[in-house]
Amino acid sequence: FIRRRIPKRFIVTILGFFGVLNMYAMRVNLSVAIVSMVNTSAQVLENKNYSLTECPAGKFLNIYAEQSEFKAERYNWDYVTQSQIMSAFFYLYFLSLVFGGYIAEKIGAQKVYGAGVFFTSFLTLLTPVIVRWGVTPFIVLRALEGLGEGITFPAMTSVISQWAPKMERSRITSIIYSGTGLGGALGMSLTGWLCSTNFLGGWPSVFYAFGTFGCLWVVFWCILVYESPFKHPYITERELSLYKDNTKPSTQKPKVPWFAIFTSIPFWVLLSAYCGYFFADTILYVEMPTYLSRVLHIDVHMVGLLMSIPCIVLSLGSWVGPIFADKLRKSGKLSITSIRKIFNSI
Repeated sequence: FIRRRIPKRFIVTILGFFGVLNMYAMRVNLSVAIVSMVNTSAQVLENKNYSLTECPAGKFLNIYAEQSEFKAERYNWDYVTQSQIMSAFFYLYFLSLVFGGYIAEKIGAQKVYGAGVFFTSFLTLLTPVIVRWGVTPFIVLRALEGLGEGITFPAMTSVISQWAPKMERSRITSIIYSGTGLGGALGMSLTGWLCSTNFLGGWPSVFYAFGTFGCLWVVFWCILVYESPFKHPYITERELSLYKDNTKPSTQKPKVPWFAIFTSIPFWVLLSAYCGYFFADTILYVEMPTYLSRVLHIDVHMVGLLMSIPCIVLSLGSWVGPIFADKLRKSGKLSITSIRKIFNSI
């Protein structure tokens, strides 16, 4: 029924949304989980200058922190070690972002995206086991997770280019990538809640939950999604007609104008904007949970809830913004370039 009756672009959009959601949740869940994984009492004894009352809000907020109990093993990682673990994800992440599009072009975006999600999800499942082997194996694991997740974003861009009709592209893109905001919100809040429970030992359940969901998601992705509308055996002629304005797959490989790209001012402007956004995003989601726990002494459950707020706002913006963008585009009052400049600046 699903394969024959539901419009195929809707299936791709829904599965793409949940795929992006879970991938982003697996990226940020360690930021909150590490609060429960680290033995903070050992750090307090080692650092004589540290005081639980150093923050004016600590006395009030520490009511929650003192009530938390962690049944799973906890580790005596200092702040330098924690920073190395948290940053390890990005060691290979940027590299795979660069080559992910090339790999998707050669092998197929649908296959590459599914493989990236499965690889990252499987490694996430192994996290509670690998972390017991030591810091170095854990850092290697996180680096490999970054490699697996990095290839999924350019692959998803390729999937969208194939499956989003020209007049629906902004809306489908926004729905799929709104999974980043909701994934962050769900990842942070659910991680905080799981860490505060005794389910499967507390923090290990975080990695079991998101890893299992990702592996199950891959099954549906492989069964229901095809490389392009023109290769789907169950797509209707009516739906296929929506793609008449889309660029048909080409057998000739175009030459990439690398010199023109790297000498283009708009390219460097976009790169700078992305770097600025990514820097702020990384600081917020990687460092802020530790700050809320160590300095403000907020309970891990509350940390997860607080960190989910900016993610929810981000997701709402991803849904509302493109609706206005599509209306402006259809009205013809502004060019596509002007619309994209305005919304990127906002």
